[in-house]
Amino acid sequence: MLHIANPIYDSAFKYLMEDERIAKTLIGALIKRTSEQLNKQSEQLNKQSEQLNKQSEQLNKQSEQLRAAIRMLHSPYNFIF
Repeated sequence: MLHIANPIYDSAFKYLMEDERIAKTLIGALIKRTSEQLNKQSEQLNKQSEQLNKQSEQLNKQSEQLRAAIRMLHSPYNFIF
């Protein structure tokens, strides 16, 4: 892992950035790494979203079942023997 304390004042970083090839390589590596991290986070969020959608569907089914049970209890044709 590369640590740069303060790239604005770091003379070594300035020197590296003066060489276009090195600058492109370094920035490309940083961007790729960031992109990979974002892709991984995106995949995790997509999985969580799918799980939440499944849970939501299950809760909707349970809610509909409860509504049906309540309608049956309040039905005028509901006789208790």
